[in-house]
Amino acid sequence: VIVVIVVIVVIVVIVVIIIVVVIVALRTRIMAFGVAVGLRRQVIDNRHAERTASHIQKHCEKG
Repeated sequence: VIVVIVVIVVIVVIVVIIIVVVIVALRTRIMAFGVAVGLRRQVIDNRHAERTASHIQKHCEKG
């Protein structure tokens, strides 16, 4: 009976550890994904700013 209890406890502990590891991995993956998306968005914004700046420059040269 004691052996069965020990085995159950060990299995539960292993499952809990696996769940915690998976949650942490997913969290870091999501955070990394969020950072990547944020960086990409920033790059797009920078490109957009450059484009509008060049447009304004062209208009100024024409005007």
